[in-house]
Amino acid sequence: MSDSYETFQNLDDFFKKKGITMSMTYLRWVKDIMNTAEEMFHYDNLPNGLTSQIIENALMFNNHLCFANRPELGGLVLCRYRYGGQYDLYWKPTKVVLLSISGQPIAEDVPYEDIVLIRDNIMDIIPFLVLNSWIEKIIDLENRLNTLTTFASFPKIFTGDKEQVNELKRLVKKVVNGEPIIVGAKNFAKSLESFDVPLPVKPKELYDVLDEYKRMALASIGVYGVEGKRERVVTSEILANNDSVDFIYTGKQRQRLQAIDEVNKRWGFNIVMHETYVENQQDEIELKKDTAMAMAKASVMVEETKNEGKVEAAKVEGLEAAKIKPENKGGDDK
Repeated sequence: MSDSYETFQNLDDFFKKKGITMSMTYLRWVKDIMNTAEEMFHYDNLPNGLTSQIIENALMFNNHLCFANRPELGGLVLCRYRYGGQYDLYWKPTKVVLLSISGQPIAEDVPYEDIVLIRDNIMDIIPFLVLNSWIEKIIDLENRLNTLTTFASFPKIFTGDKEQVNELKRLVKKVVNGEPIIVGAKNFAKSLESFDVPLPVKPKELYDVLDEYKRMALASIGVYGVEGKRERVVTSEILANNDSVDFIYTGKQRQRLQAIDEVNKRWGFNIVMHETYVENQQDEIELKKDTAMAMAKASVMVEETKNEGKVEAAKVEGLEAAKIKPENKGGDDK
């Protein structure tokens, strides 16, 4: 495994080591996608200056992360480890070297049993490498889309002799100036030819692919994307995709929870992990439930009002029908 794979510290460090120039377009997609990933979990009761942002940012850009209890550093620390000894029957190291997140040495020959591993996923693959591959695809497609929309805005192209071209420019200028009546030279358009610039693909088709890339990027970190309204998408395909997303999310949740539980059990802490993504979903479900109940109550009230109106109308109609016309006491008209 190469050092460049192991030692990204943050986004700036990645750009420096890869020799990539940071662009506003790249930052926009990083903000939209990577922020979603880093906000999925947060933690309470963290000791020794640790924060949720430190943990999740480290998990985004690093593998080989662990918690260690180091009294000389104030207690619990999140750090990186490297293999530093022999391996057992199941390819686990017997000793490790501990490094700070910034790469500074902490300790050598630390027994593997003295650390608690924390991973983003069971394969310990750096999430940013996966997300970055999707972001690069999205940016490349967005650039192609910009080029396509530029072609789509091209005006109709005309060809003709010099006099026709000059006359056409004069007429177009009048149109641009908003003149209500435009008079052109007689027969100037007889041999004038025009043609459109054909588009290789419809912009809408590229927008659909762009949305699919975004959905797949979010799915790679265990977040449901909005499924496009496509006729070819059937229920079984949606369910299969949801199953995959659920497995990814559950894996991320399990790796973190196992580490936090072990830290609490081994060293007597009371760290609590919250699933922000799940909490947001639950809030949305409750909101939809409350909205549905409010709409149902409103519908009942409308029906009751309508029924009351019908009853009142029936009462009025009954009273009108029950009215006795005045008797003609004067006899027949003469």
